[in-house]
Amino acid sequence: MINDRLVWFLESNKLLTNLQCGFRQGRSTIDHLVQLEIYIRDAFLKKEHVVTIFFDLEKGYKTTWQYDILKHLFDSGLTCFIQNFFDYCQWVMGVPQGSILSVVLFPIKINSIVSCMKTDTEGTLYVDDFSSSYRSKHMCTMEKHLQQCFNKLDKWAKTNGFKFSKTKTVCMHFCQLRGLHPDSTLI
Repeated sequence: MINDRLVWFLESNKLLTNLQCGFRQGRSTIDHLVQLEIYIRDAFLKKEHVVTIFFDLEKGYKTTWQYDILKHLFDSGLTCFIQNFFDYCQWVMGVPQGSILSVVLFPIKINSIVSCMKTDTEGTLYVDDFSSSYRSKHMCTMEKHLQQCFNKLDKWAKTNGFKFSKTKTVCMHFCQLRGLHPDSTLI
């Protein structure tokens, strides 16, 4: 009952970013795949490159700061009845995986990640998986743009107690142009 009410409140007050499709009614990973395909096809029609970085938060659920979730809920006008849920778990950090409330509480915390993206950047968010895409005819323009985005994301992760998985975070280059051209290099 609490979960249903919390979801209703978040959705009706538009407190979750539209980029988040994880565990939301009427949304799925298919939405993100179709969105990325359309973005890439449009770039191909304009003879542009697309570079997408797929990010994964390392142990996202376990490293989530409960205090920040409670603060976001309080700032949104909700009383902190969720505090009892955290007190019952007896943890200072993390949301318990497998709990019905965790899949709603975690997106509240990660919601601010979209503030790292510029308006001309395409992004997706599915629970703790995030992607950032940019397109251009020039690789150096894309590298500069995505490096700035990556730097903001890295700062966001450190500020919010998260860490990106080095093994699961990958950069992909999509292109139909013929001839040799270098792949993007990001630090």
